[in-house]
Amino acid sequence: MTKFIFKVKLLGHEWEIRFLKRDLMNDGNHGTCWELKRTIDIADDLTESEARLVIAHELTHAVLFMCGRAFDEGLSKESICDTFAWHADEMIAIRDRIIKERFHQKENEK
Repeated sequence: MTKFIFKVKLLGHEWEIRFLKRDLMNDGNHGTCWELKRTIDIADDLTESEARLVIAHELTHAVLFMCGRAFDEGLSKESICDTFAWHADEMIAIRDRIIKERFHQKENEK
């Protein structure tokens, strides 16, 4: 069962970020980016600190995919860093909104 689903726009494309029970996760991973489905799955048992890292990590996979940069192409560190630098603000804004809504929902209701 998926309790939290977030619809986000990343580089102008709709993506879905879902928090799933650990037993529904791919091979027990903390997170998985399904590039062709434009879906990111995050384990729902992560702490806020863990989720911050995992969401940022999976969003980076999504951005690299959407920029046409797959790791099997032998990308240089500079190319990966450039891609991240161009899109970091957008990814971090998405991550921070999800963290706020997922972990601070009660505070938002006040």
